[in-house]
Amino acid sequence: MPRPSRIEFPGALYFVSARSMPDQPLFQDNIDRRRFLEIIDAALKRYTLSLHAYVLLDDGYRLLLETPLGNLTKAMQYVNSHYTAYANTRRKRTAQVFKGRYASSLIDKGRYLLKLVRYIHYLPVHLKHSRTPESYQWSSHQAYTRGAAQPPVVSTNDALSRFDGDRDRKSRRFNEYVAAAAGINMQAMTVLLKKSRTLGNVDFEEKAVQAAQTPPVKILPDTIIDMTAEFFKVEKQSILDNKTKPNYPRNAAIFLCRNMTDTPLDCLGDMFGVGPSSVCNTAKRVDAHRRGEESLARTLGELEKSIRARA
Repeated sequence: MPRPSRIEFPGALYFVSARSMPDQPLFQDNIDRRRFLEIIDAALKRYTLSLHAYVLLDDGYRLLLETPLGNLTKAMQYVNSHYTAYANTRRKRTAQVFKGRYASSLIDKGRYLLKLVRYIHYLPVHLKHSRTPESYQWSSHQAYTRGAAQPPVVSTNDALSRFDGDRDRKSRRFNEYVAAAAGINMQAMTVLLKKSRTLGNVDFEEKAVQAAQTPPVKILPDTIIDMTAEFFKVEKQSILDNKTKPNYPRNAAIFLCRNMTDTPLDCLGDMFGVGPSSVCNTAKRVDAHRRGEESLARTLGELEKSIRARA
């Protein structure tokens, strides 16, 4: 029987997992783990992904990935193929590294995001690899509780926004929430994720299928620039002119053009009067700020939503 096609559409959230071949650890040491995280970080930038949580175990990994461009398959092919090439080169062999292809479940973000971040962070404790989530080095838990900024960059705002207070209070409450997973049935969630291609109610599944069948709307850089100027109430020329003092609307427009269109970097550079590397670096800076500042993420999210609605 042919393998069922994955449901992919812009903005989809997935729980992704992969395992190594039997009796062959996926990660032999911390050098392997660091290299895998470097590959993940490269994939986030290359495919414009948001990583909400991850954990590396000896025999596999678990990720919670959001795909603004609806490109999970391409992104995961990049991750697994690059790690396979690395592992075989380091071990001086040619062999299969992963047991089959990766598994993924489409997730209802509103209902399950926080629950799955907790599930992923508590797995090392559940599997007796660590006494506490906080003490396990190879998960994204410390990005939530300590604001650790090491690659890969983790998008913590969506999960932490479910808690009240300032960043410190949210982090404390989040840590307590994850620790409370000791009282839930972790195995039931594991089974559910293995069996389900989608995790959500019937309405969510119907909307997801409809979204996947809807042809993507092509968004043009001109539309983004016009709407960014309108959103921030500035002149369009102030966004395009590279001689003006650096300003946030211009940087936001560059970031959105980079992330929401497939326009080549050199073409974007011509539009903004800079080189391709400047476009890439500006987009990276805005992305880093967006991931670390809740208000900025909210502002960019509102602008992106407006652009998609008008396109």
